[in-house]
Amino acid sequence: MQGWIKLHRKLLLSDIFQNEKMLKVFIYCLTKCSHKETEVRIGKQKVLIKPGQFVYGRKKASIEMNMKESTIKDYMNTLKEDGVITVESTNKYSIVTVVKWGDYQSHDDDTTNKMTAEYQQNDSKIPATHQQNTTYKNVKNLKNDKEELDDDEKGTENPHTFYEQNFGMLKPFVSQNITEWSSEMSDELVVASMKLAVKNNKSHFGYCEAILRDWQSKGVQSLEDARAVQKSIQPTNQSNVTPIRKTEKKYNYGF
Repeated sequence: MQGWIKLHRKLLLSDIFQNEKMLKVFIYCLTKCSHKETEVRIGKQKVLIKPGQFVYGRKKASIEMNMKESTIKDYMNTLKEDGVITVESTNKYSIVTVVKWGDYQSHDDDTTNKMTAEYQQNDSKIPATHQQNTTYKNVKNLKNDKEELDDDEKGTENPHTFYEQNFGMLKPFVSQNITEWSSEMSDELVVASMKLAVKNNKSHFGYCEAILRDWQSKGVQSLEDARAVQKSIQPTNQSNVTPIRKTEKKYNYGF
């Protein structure tokens, strides 16, 4: 097999990265996937393989990964249960699909690369050293402009991204819950509930849902409403000492 794949740094925060054998199996799946729609022959039958899919055989995988078949089976089942892959099996072969293949192997840099090539072609008369430095600066500017545009379009933090960055691997069930809460309330309130969970050292979305249900029951519709609610339930410390000068304690909302 030729070519390359992308690995996002978010992988470091996932459950997969914490288990070296599961990580090996997951990367094996990524490297075996087809980048384009193609047909493969299995015996006398032609099978259509789409991007993000590959024909899987446990015996062959055992040889290529130098792992026991039973071990591979266990970790493939784990990845399947977590919604990372799907497996369609017949009596002759299995087709494995990496669920988020399009997200893992997106081609965001294609436009930047094309513009870089056009820039180099149009400015071929410029001395080589100056052209190289200028091209690098312009490519960097293009990427910065693209990132700023993306941030402007988003407006607020993405709750799914925030979860992956602060809680770990985002499983399909949790992802669906986040989507539903964002639809019922808002992205910024869902993110705010996560920030409050992180502040209180709670690493599961169930805690966030409890916060969101409480806010929803109290008619919270904005961050200011949420801050007011959190401030009202913040315990106060009683003291018999009368302060010389009354000072207002600033409340750390966590969001």
